[in-house]
Amino acid sequence: MFIWGMFRMRLVDIARKTLEMHFHNKKFELDEKTKKTYCKKQACFVTLTKKGNLRGCIGSLEAHQPLWKDVMNNVINAAFHDPRFPELT
Repeated sequence: MFIWGMFRMRLVDIARKTLEMHFHNKKFELDEKTKKTYCKKQACFVTLTKKGNLRGCIGSLEAHQPLWKDVMNNVINAAFHDPRFPELT
């Protein structure tokens, strides 16, 4: 498990760190301040690109969980479950 420092992260940082830790077979845990910042139930889409080309895009149409959690789930889904692309390696 990896816990990011005690400061608020940007959503793009949450997505990047989630994906990075996934590749290291580690669970990424946010600090409570960041969770509190993004605790409102909101929907989001995560778009991944590689050299400017679309590599994956998955999102939620309706808010059903805290935004920080939606970002973390959608980055994993965009990287590994977008049926248009092979899984990231």
